Amino acid sequence: MVQDLKDHITYQENRRDELQEKYSQASAAAIKASNRVEKLKYNFEVVVYLRQGQNEVPQQPVATDNKDAILVNKEIIEE
Repeated sequence: MVQDLKDHITYQENRRDELQEKYSQASAAAIKASNRVEKLKYNFEVVVYLRQGQNEVPQQPVATDNKDAILVNKEIIEE
């Protein structure tokens, strides 16, 4: 009878350890998902429409890359 209780205690301790490991993994996954959601919450693209002006960036045959373009006042160019 005492051996049965010891076996049961060992079984329960093993079960507890397994559940703690699963909880730790689930908790880490939840934290990772929460961080990802928070990061995506403020990481978005904004489309901005500007008045059409003179484009000083040379056009390329397929797609024009305007990432290095700057806006300069027309008065400054004329001066």
